[in-house]
Amino acid sequence: MTIHLKIELMPTLRRKQTETILKLELPDFSKVEDMLLELGFSGEEMQGLMISVNNKLVHLGEILKDNDTVWVGVISGGG
Repeated sequence: MTIHLKIELMPTLRRKQTETILKLELPDFSKVEDMLLELGFSGEEMQGLMISVNNKLVHLGEILKDNDTVWVGVISGGG
């Protein structure tokens, strides 16, 4: 079985993608980390990301479910 995700990347994270919303299919019980690897992010890059699933902040080990909506942004600090 597979899950279907709708993913929105912050503009600064859109590499070769030109679409605002990406659709991705992954195996059941995939984690946020698996999704990011599939999108081409390295382990080091993942450490600086903020991820929201269905408008709730989550960690890299969060298990994704069918039809989840994921937002991926960059952690930034002010000064």
